Amino acid sequence: MPLHPAFEKMLQQMKELGAPPISSLTPEQFRKNSAQSFALLRKPGLPVAHVEDRIIAVYGNRQTPIRIYTPEGEGPFPALIYIHGGGWVFGELDQFDNLCRMFTHTAGCVTISVDYGLAPEYKFPHPVEECYAVSQWVFEHADEFKIRKDKIAIGGDSAGGNLSAVVCQVARDRGGSMPSLQVLLYPSVDLLGETESKRLNSTGYLLDIDSMMYFRKQYLNSMEDASHPMASPLLAEDLRHLPPAIVITAEYDPLRDEGEAYASALEKAGVPAKVKRFEGMIHGFLTLDHLVPEVRAQMQEVAEMLKTEFTD
Repeated sequence: MPLHPAFEKMLQQMKELGAPPISSLTPEQFRKNSAQSFALLRKPGLPVAHVEDRIIAVYGNRQTPIRIYTPEGEGPFPALIYIHGGGWVFGELDQFDNLCRMFTHTAGCVTISVDYGLAPEYKFPHPVEECYAVSQWVFEHADEFKIRKDKIAIGGDSAGGNLSAVVCQVARDRGGSMPSLQVLLYPSVDLLGETESKRLNSTGYLLDIDSMMYFRKQYLNSMEDASHPMASPLLAEDLRHLPPAIVITAEYDPLRDEGEAYASALEKAGVPAKVKRFEGMIHGFLTLDHLVPEVRAQMQEVAEMLKTEFTD
């Protein structure tokens, strides 16, 4: 179907503003610009019973900020460990607050949002190891937050989807506590592959080839890392014995085909995977409600999918 009119308008306005390409900015400049524009346009999210910010020490010398959203009720609750996107380079808790509130409010789960170390200060595989350590910490502290250990999902968008998929593979391979579900929102799962969606959607739809190359350069130590399954989980030799997956893709997203290929590969390995492609949408749409309020309906739909999985 055609590009959603609201996104068509948004992209045209961005083009008219003439923002410089991401590759011309330092990570610090890009983060500052992103945070400032978000702060100016931010819309309030849904109410939840309680929100708590914490800092935990789980990996290396880094202090990891997390934000814990608790729903109404007595519990115990299912939970979602949420790992945000941003090309491994940008993103902060506030920018993903509305989506986390939607999950908590609609799915009735505790949501733990993870502010992992960003590249290039923290290059591959540091974010993987940090997010894995946070996931194990959540299992260890489940009782404290009235969380059901048998209903702890992990998920994220874009680079966060990448990290979520990899954390599940690491948990399996190391014998760690395994999430019950992986929720992969337009994930980056193959840093090497060429696909039809990359060819068709490589320019003009927010995430483009130039920015993808920029993010990889910041995150990876060298392009040799791109072939490692901890960077490209689709390239793992064995996808058996992983948690069931919800995979969300967008029609006008260069990452569309690799996300759907990952779901297909999981299915072939005997892992249940539900795929939902949102027609007319672009990469990142679920966290763009501050720019396009219409996407709140899609946010709720994904949260309802999570609720269904928790109640099955």
